Amino acid sequence: MRGAAPAPFPNAILSSMLTLFVLLAAIGGDPLASNAKAIAALERSVAAYGGARDDRSHIDIEKDLKLTLSIRADAISEGQSLAVLPPFESYPLRIDAKIDRPGKRQRMVWDSSIAGDFRFVDVTVLQDGKGFALGEDLKTWREVASEPPTLNRFLPHRLVAQVLQNRASLRWLGSTDGEESVFAGMPMGLMTLHFDAKNGLLKRAERITSYGIFGDGTQEAVFEDYRRVGALQLPARLRVRTRNSVHGALETVYHYDARAVAEFDAKELAIPEGYTKADFSWRGPFTAKPLAKDVYLFENVTGTTGQWSYNVLAVVFDEFVLVAEAPAGNETTDKVLEKLRELAPGKPVRYLVQSHHHSDHIAGIRSYIAEGTTILTGESVKPLIEKIAAAPTLLAPDRLMRDPKAPKIETVKEPRTIRDAHHEVVIYNIGPNPHARDMLIVHLPSEKILWQSDMVNEGEYPPNAATKDFTSKVGALGLKYEQMVGLHGRAKLMSPP
Repeated sequence: MRGAAPAPFPNAILSSMLTLFVLLAAIGGDPLASNAKAIAALERSVAAYGGARDDRSHIDIEKDLKLTLSIRADAISEGQSLAVLPPFESYPLRIDAKIDRPGKRQRMVWDSSIAGDFRFVDVTVLQDGKGFALGEDLKTWREVASEPPTLNRFLPHRLVAQVLQNRASLRWLGSTDGEESVFAGMPMGLMTLHFDAKNGLLKRAERITSYGIFGDGTQEAVFEDYRRVGALQLPARLRVRTRNSVHGALETVYHYDARAVAEFDAKELAIPEGYTKADFSWRGPFTAKPLAKDVYLFENVTGTTGQWSYNVLAVVFDEFVLVAEAPAGNETTDKVLEKLRELAPGKPVRYLVQSHHHSDHIAGIRSYIAEGTTILTGESVKPLIEKIAAAPTLLAPDRLMRDPKAPKIETVKEPRTIRDAHHEVVIYNIGPNPHARDMLIVHLPSEKILWQSDMVNEGEYPPNAATKDFTSKVGALGLKYEQMVGLHGRAKLMSPP
C-alpha cells in the first residue's frame, strides 16, 4: 500500500525561516552597532540573574551559588509513548538537584519513565571536579568529571551565559510589547531570545531546529513567574512548546521548587553498596556477525561505548535482502546499506521489518523509503511512516528530501511468511504489548533464530513488564529457537526463556 507523495516544499517552516531572515535584513543599520546592543542586552540579563562580568569578560552567575532544586512534570515523550500519534499520554518526570559551588560539590537525580514499565533513574555526584554517575536499572556506576548538560535547559541564566559565549552571532531585533529581542546562532539551532524590558530576565527562547526524521520544526521555552532564590532569579514554571509536521503542537509544563541551601548527607555523596563499575568492554565496533548461512547480525551499528547499543538483523535471500529495524538515524541506515552491498552485491533491500514506532527504532527509515524498500509494520504505525515520509527536512536535507517518493507499506496482523527456495522468515505481530500497540518479531524456523526489539535487552536493561508479555506470547505461539538476538543489548546467543 502506498501513502500520499511528500509535498515538495515545507511551506509552514520555510515561511518561518524566511520571516526570520527578512526580519534580520530589515534591521539595517550598522551590524557592529546591532551586535553591541545585543551583547549589552544579554549582559544586562546576566546582572538581573545575579551575575556580573569581570575585567576578563568572564561571566560566572553561580560563583557563590547554593541551591536545592526540585522540578516536576507530567512529561510528554512523543518518541517513546504508547500512542503512535497525538494525543500522547504523559509520564512523571522528576529532577532533584543540589548545587554547592563554594563547597565544590553537587548531586543531580533524573527520574523518568516511558511506555511499558521502563523507568530510568540516573544519579550524578561531583566533588572537587570529579565524581561518579549511577545507573540504577543495572546497579552500576561510572566515573565522570562534569555535570550532565540536561539541567542547563531548565535554568534560564545558564542559557543566557551560553549564548554570550557566541557573541559574534548576536543581533539586536528591537523592542516591542515590553520585550527586548535578540537573535543568536547556537549549536542547537537559530534562536531568538525575548527579555523582559523592565527587569532584563529571559521570558521566552524560540528556535527553529531539525527533529530528524520528523522534519523541521520549532521549539519555544517560556519561563514564568520568577522569584528570587538567594542571589539567583529562578522561574516557578517552564512551558516547553514544540511543533513539527509529524507530531503537531505539544506542550509540557515543568514546575519548580527551590531553596537557597545545599545540604548533603554522607550517603548522597557515596556509591551505594552493591553497585559495580559499569563495563561495556564486551561491545566492540560495528561488525557484521554471521549467525547462520546468509543471516547476519550487524552489531553496535552506532559504535557506542555507553549503556545503550543498536543491532540490526539482515537475511540475504537468493534475489533480495530483508532487514529488521531502522535505528538511530539515516546515517546509520546508510552504513548498513553500504555493508549489505559488500555482503550481498546486486541484491536490493526488498523488505524492512519495522517492529514498532519508537523514535530510536524508526529514526533511519527515510533512507529505506528512498531505496524503495517495502516496509512491513503494524497497522497503527502506517500513518506515522506516511507522515515521516512527507516531513520537510530543509535544515538537514537527506536523500528523500532531494528525491521525494511515497513509502511502500504493508501491514502485518496475521503471521507473514517470506520465503524462497533456500530461506524462510516468519514475521509475527505480538501486539498489543505494554511498550507499543503493535510489536513485530522475526522468526527463522530453519535456523532456530528469534529476533525481537526492546523485549529483552541483555546487559543493558533488566526484564520488565514488556519482557513478561513477550515471553508469554512467544510461548503461546510455540516458536522453537536456539538463538535470540535483539536490537538492544549484548550480542550473544541466548537460550529460550
